[in-house]
Amino acid sequence: MRNSYERPRLSFAAKFVEWLLGPLVFLWLATAASGIFMITRAVEESFDARLEDLAHAVATHLVPTGNPKAPLRLSPAGDALLHFDRFDDRQYALRGADGQVFAGDPEMPPVTGTITGNDVTLHGGLIADQPVRIAARLVPVPAMPQRTVVLQVAETFSRRHDLATSLRTQSFVPQLLLLGGAFVLVWY
Repeated sequence: MRNSYERPRLSFAAKFVEWLLGPLVFLWLATAASGIFMITRAVEESFDARLEDLAHAVATHLVPTGNPKAPLRLSPAGDALLHFDRFDDRQYALRGADGQVFAGDPEMPPVTGTITGNDVTLHGGLIADQPVRIAARLVPVPAMPQRTVVLQVAETFSRRHDLATSLRTQSFVPQLLLLGGAFVLVWY
């Protein structure tokens, strides 16, 4: 007995959708992949700039102690500046020339790279098993003109991740709905 199964003939619209399906899905995936990269980069740059500004602001709230081993400390106003955010945890550390933390969080990862002048360097690390982004800069000690300490300010990634996720959702869901709508319009 012969198999009498035959594929039904497709209308022109169905053939058109079938023909366009692959390229459109590929185009959507390529757009989504590049969008993920661009959104992540924009969010990182924005938050890194804010973290650099925070490091500069915290540096203005360091006050001399008169103790040569721990020449600076963070003022209460500087501490309030660090802890105003209810979403991200922020920490700071002050390091002497020997690299040892003399104020702030002793778990702060050491500085990677070199810091020059008033520049801020950024790097990642872990504090209490949580990934953080760290801004580090040199701060002169007022009573000792030739001496500087390293100020490090770290923050967790909560807000960064929330914003990137929100932007990706707001970007990709409408694209997917538009793609689905295009198929429905062509099909019927």
